[in-house]
Amino acid sequence: MAAQPAQGHAPARHITRKVLVLMLLLSTLLVGAHLALVALSEQFVTVRGDMKPADVMIVLGGDGPSRAFKARELWHRGLAHSVIVSGDGDCDYIRDTLVEGGVPAGVVTTECLSGSTRENARFSTPLLAAAQARSAILVTSWFHTRRAIATFAAACPSITFTAIPSEPPTTLFETAFGHYGPAIAKEYAKLALYRLQDASQDPWPDGGRPEWCEEGRE
Repeated sequence: MAAQPAQGHAPARHITRKVLVLMLLLSTLLVGAHLALVALSEQFVTVRGDMKPADVMIVLGGDGPSRAFKARELWHRGLAHSVIVSGDGDCDYIRDTLVEGGVPAGVVTTECLSGSTRENARFSTPLLAAAQARSAILVTSWFHTRRAIATFAAACPSITFTAIPSEPPTTLFETAFGHYGPAIAKEYAKLALYRLQDASQDPWPDGGRPEWCEEGRE
């Protein structure tokens, strides 16, 4: 009697192919979702203000080079006469970049303790009040602008805040798969958390809001 071909490994090979197909499908869906989040960041997490002068320009730390260069550009356009650099980590770098680029050292104030957007707003507010600012330009990354504006406006309602951000890379692929990609994806969650939690909380629970920032102040 002729020997029958072995069939023992066929089911295992079939299962392996199914797993590979599912993994490929899942990877494709994840990449597609990531690209969609990046492509839609302009619509959902970004706000842009007009190129109008303001009393103060606030440069937020976190992406030092691009934000510093954008702030330097805006200074030379005459959009503000004083600058606050806010945020730990790259605070000194941003200040030095501004000064090396022609911004007078005497108009740059640093706040190098804040480690979050909420702290950026709280720690910068006394400086804004001391300057009696009525308007301020926020310089941050484009995908951070919506949350930054909301946070600063809650901290000091009497000041009009405008965002003029640093710009994304030139291609969607470079933006999505460079160092900005993960930060953009996380920003959706951070913005959602702000709307669900932070927006309902008093940014000054200890009652420390400067009088200058009281809502409705003339």
